[in-house]
Amino acid sequence: MAKRRIKHHPIVGILAQRLREERGKAHITQQGLAAQAKLSVSYVARLERAEAAAGVDVLAQLAEALGVSPGELLGTQIEPGLNLNAIKARLKLKAAKLSEREDAAALQAATLVLGLIDKALER
Repeated sequence: MAKRRIKHHPIVGILAQRLREERGKAHITQQGLAAQAKLSVSYVARLERAEAAAGVDVLAQLAEALGVSPGELLGTQIEPGLNLNAIKARLKLKAAKLSEREDAAALQAATLVLGLIDKALER
């Protein structure tokens, strides 16, 4: 029987690409990254091929091993000098649109973002 492939969210592909890029910049092998992040080599390889989706704990381990932020691995790092007022306006607009939706999956995904916002507000 053929192994069934899971259709992952596009962010899994972004992580795979960014992971390969950052590992290349750091001049370390998959084996080296796996050892530093305390993961198996096969799991790191699967992450780099977008065949596995990393949890937030694994994302943090990989980021620490590579000396970057988890946001950088997801391609979401805020660039210095970015217009903070534009970010605030965009956040308000997106939150308003999301709160009007009846899509359970979208609203569940929003709970992840709300958790990140809660953490940011604790600082």
